[in-house]
Amino acid sequence: AAQLEEAVRSYKKQLAEARDSSHGLEEEIHEKDTQYCEAIRNERNQRKSVEAELESFRLSMEDALRRRNEMEKENVALKDKVQRQEKYIGRLQDRDKQNRRQTNAPRPSYMAGVEKELPRLRNQNPAVHS
Repeated sequence: AAQLEEAVRSYKKQLAEARDSSHGLEEEIHEKDTQYCEAIRNERNQRKSVEAELESFRLSMEDALRRRNEMEKENVALKDKVQRQEKYIGRLQDRDKQNRRQTNAPRPSYMAGVEKELPRLRNQNPAVHS
């Protein structure tokens, strides 16, 4: 009977130690679970933050690309305008050169006396020019 009581005490002691160990392991599991959950929450928050920043950069890049395209179109239009103006100015300069050549060229003899009489005729008939 003494051996049986000794065996019961021994099993009770082992049971108490096993329960203590079990409680310790449960607490450790709970702490690790809490830590892992916190880590996952932090990672999700960081991910959301990075995704928001990425979206902001994407929108900014789209806006910059749109503005660049608008500027390129405007640049092409301005270059075309400058080319047309240069051609127009070139034509005006050519006309001016031709006019200067024609005014410096000798006049035919039948026109020689007409220019001298034109100012006198203009002065005599003011109603025609008004």
